[in-house]
Amino acid sequence: MDYKKSNKVERKSLVSLSVYNCGAQKCPPSYVWGPGVRDHYLIHYIVSGKGTFCAEDVQYPLEAGDCFLARPGQKIWYRADIRSPWEYVWVGFAGADAAAIVTATDFSPEEPVLKALPYGAELQERLLAVSAAYGNTFAHSIAMTGALYSALSVLVAHSHKEDLPMGRDVVLTRRAISYIDGHYALNISVDDIAGFVGLSRSQLFRLFRDNLNTSPKQYLENYRAQRACLLLKETDLPIRVISASVGIEDATYFSKLFKKAVGVSPIRKKGEERCPLPLSLFPLSLRFCRGSLQRLPHPAPPCSSDGAAGWRPASLASPGQRTTQGPDPACSRRLRQGQCALPA
Repeated sequence: MDYKKSNKVERKSLVSLSVYNCGAQKCPPSYVWGPGVRDHYLIHYIVSGKGTFCAEDVQYPLEAGDCFLARPGQKIWYRADIRSPWEYVWVGFAGADAAAIVTATDFSPEEPVLKALPYGAELQERLLAVSAAYGNTFAHSIAMTGALYSALSVLVAHSHKEDLPMGRDVVLTRRAISYIDGHYALNISVDDIAGFVGLSRSQLFRLFRDNLNTSPKQYLENYRAQRACLLLKETDLPIRVISASVGIEDATYFSKLFKKAVGVSPIRKKGEERCPLPLSLFPLSLRFCRGSLQRLPHPAPPCSSDGAAGWRPASLASPGQRTTQGPDPACSRRLRQGQCALPA
């Protein structure tokens, strides 16, 4: 009997490696996907049956025990056999670690398929574990990513390649992402990111295009929109304060950027269901004071709710990082009501 169990992940909270989709399917005869292009890596392991995978106009006949990889930006299609249609499990993923991990497997741009895997049952089990961990909370994201790392480790462990040192591009990509993660709440630009990494704007663009399949500007805008989305759902802060909290002083420009990235305006998004991801995980460049907000030169340490006792510095602060006591409940109330103003 044909079936399809597909899980699409809307909230991709982790930048190192995130699951985009996962599932399993028993295809009907001649079922086809594409031609099309994905914006992430996509691995299929064939459990039974036969089919054909085509990448960049090269066709690969496949059967049970085989595995194929589609790369971001690559033109592909795949079709089930008419007489013995295949059943497969799959996972789609992307992130700063994705390219390095895929490079360490036996997959290559010239050979996107692996035939007759002797460890196929183990790979299938671990790919199914990704789907078993599916959910829409931050805890689910961590569980899915953990299961994905486990599945990819099977491909790396059985690779015929020698252990590869971390490439320069991977190091630079991680450095750029780390800078954005620590400074997005400040008024940083692509030039700031390029300067921190030690590249020109054009070199940084090629780095992001090749490793993340996006531009530095688009990545920064999407990152800010994602953090703003969480603030809209988790807090009662006015939109102008949320805009400043993610490094955008112009609330009108922020609204345009947010709608472009998320698809709806900040006002509409604010009325949707609350986000389960704790606000305390995100460092803001705003220090809460009694009745006012003060801009810091660097992101302030995250804080977590401590009930009626007010707010306290979270344990996530780095060793030696300076922390400040958060507001009392009265200040929190004024902040939620929009009575605390940002300094000019």
